[in-house]
Amino acid sequence: MKKRCTNSSCRKSFVANSICPYCAKKYPRISTAEIIRAEKSTSSYVDIILTAHGPSRIKVVLALGRILNIDLREAKRYTDSHPIPIALNIPVSQAKEMAHVLEEAGATTNIIPHSARI
Repeated sequence: MKKRCTNSSCRKSFVANSICPYCAKKYPRISTAEIIRAEKSTSSYVDIILTAHGPSRIKVVLALGRILNIDLREAKRYTDSHPIPIALNIPVSQAKEMAHVLEEAGATTNIIPHSARI
């Protein structure tokens, strides 16, 4: 497979996954498993849903206001009208952080894959 050198002064074609014979720029070999893993990690988005506020509603209201950067009145509306989607189409890592903060405050959350949502 041919590849074009990314060095602006070179720009010659050569065999991929090697060293450019003209300018000696290195191109490390990337396995297809790493490429597939990277695509899965970047394309996996989820929705987070608040299902219950738990025993201490005020802690959940404060945590929700801090997470979503909204005022306390709006956060109280979210908390009172559960189950309600808190965030839609967000990365998994961000959803896990949000769920962890809300669960520390006493809330119950669900993380649902974005494609599974109807």
